[in-house]
Amino acid sequence: MTPTEIDEILAKTYYPVISEKTGQLYLDEGFRIYLFEADTVAQVFCDRIKNAKVGEEVSYTMQDLASICARMGAKTTYIMPSRADEYAKLDIDTRAKKLLHYNGDAVKKILLLKETKKKKYLRAMCKDYFVAPMEIAPREYGTYPYISHVIAQGGKEEYIPLFSDLQEFLPWNEKMKNEFFPHAVTIADLKENMEGEHPIIINPESDRLILSTKMIEIVIKEAKKGKKNEAVRSKKSN
Repeated sequence: MTPTEIDEILAKTYYPVISEKTGQLYLDEGFRIYLFEADTVAQVFCDRIKNAKVGEEVSYTMQDLASICARMGAKTTYIMPSRADEYAKLDIDTRAKKLLHYNGDAVKKILLLKETKKKKYLRAMCKDYFVAPMEIAPREYGTYPYISHVIAQGGKEEYIPLFSDLQEFLPWNEKMKNEFFPHAVTIADLKENMEGEHPIIINPESDRLILSTKMIEIVIKEAKKGKKNEAVRSKKSN
């Protein structure tokens, strides 16, 4: 598809498909998002996949789509004209765009875990880095400051807040009385350095994905298995 053809397609307005489970653009297991020229055709698609609704009419630039795909970990945007049997497939190279920091690999697993409840997306989180808020406070005695991970109150329960990227962390941090500092960490490494059996809440301002202690154990087990397999491969190569 030529740049001119893409510009002609994006000159129109479209109806996005919104997931009722995540509240965000619907992302299928092929890492695709969908836009429709006609709301009636979009509704037929939503009825077919279920748990989805037609979003408000909106226009997109290529930069918009690149940012959306980078944020969500999407690889392809399907744009459907008025007829249901026609479509334009846009494979968007997010690497070529000047984008803010995103963590699409983690976000797509968050969305698909909420969408499908399949454990394979939970296990796959073992390799992802998240933003953990850190508290840095001066000590009354001693040279080095006191550094600790944050535990936040959520209703009657305490949670460890984690964020997929800085775009999620910064709005939350602005609402806090104390200023916290972002620290990139895997779930397994985070739990290794914390005491207690607190659940985790990922993106508390948007996705609000809660990982119970049992779910966290699954991620940690997968991380340990990955390290073990890596050690075996390293030993064989030597």
